Amino acid sequence: MAKNGVKINPDHTYAAQEAALLLELTVETIKKKCRDGEIKGIQKGSKKKWHVKGSEILRLRKIWNLD
Repeated sequence: MAKNGVKINPDHTYAAQEAALLLELTVETIKKKCRDGEIKGIQKGSKKKWHVKGSEILRLRKIWNLD
C-alpha cells in the first residue's frame, strides 16, 4: 500500500502518470527509466504510452524503501 493509502493491485497495469505518483517520481523519470530498462514497463496503445504492472511498482517500492 502506498503512503497515500492507495492499495496497489499487483495484477493491474498502471499508466506512467499513476506509476509516477505511486513511486514518488515524475512522469518523465518513469518514461526514462522504462526506456533505459531500470523499470520493467510496456508500451501500450496506438500512441505507445508507457505502463507499469502493479507487481513491478510493489517490487520497486520495497527496494527503494518507500513503504
